[in-house]
Amino acid sequence: MDKIDFQEKVLGGIFGGIAIIAAIAEMFINGIDAASVVGAIKDVFGTLIVIVLFITFIRQMPKKAKDFKGIFKAEMDKNITKYSPLIEVDSDKDGRYKIASRLDAIYDNNSGAYHTLFDFDYSSEIEFYVSKTVFAGRGASDNEFAELQGRIVSDVSRKIEKGFGEIVSECSKTNSGFKIKFNHSLATAEEAVMAAEIVDNVMLLFIAEYKKK
Repeated sequence: MDKIDFQEKVLGGIFGGIAIIAAIAEMFINGIDAASVVGAIKDVFGTLIVIVLFITFIRQMPKKAKDFKGIFKAEMDKNITKYSPLIEVDSDKDGRYKIASRLDAIYDNNSGAYHTLFDFDYSSEIEFYVSKTVFAGRGASDNEFAELQGRIVSDVSRKIEKGFGEIVSECSKTNSGFKIKFNHSLATAEEAVMAAEIVDNVMLLFIAEYKKK
């Protein structure tokens, strides 16, 4: 039982107890007879039913994620909805999300296959992938794409470092894209939201770069 769940039960018990005491007190004030006893019993059972229904309702309400990973995933669900159908969760690897091979899918809903968008260790770094298939098509030569990839990585990295300097220490080029390193291990709810905002910004920049073709 977590702290919030415990507090809900305590509050329900306190309010229920007050109502039951009030019902019994009313019985004594009005005089003890068969009618008052039956009335008090009815009030007590009515109160107990309300308490049970209240606790059941509270327990069935969706709980907000309290851990870093849970909050990040919840925020990423918003990104997935925002860019549907461009982003999806990779069910085979925790922390990995995938991107549609056709960024035009945001307009025509024809996503094609999916490729790795990023890997996140939920702490110190996110590695983004700049795929040839996504940005240049399978028919592009390696030399053509290398130049395009270099420009995309440079532009996006510079803007992320500038926009999120509060937590980003550097963006470094990799063979497949770029890696964002944080200046400390992320742990708070605010930092989980900010990490998802970085993904949001990268997606916007990717779409902008794609449109430059």
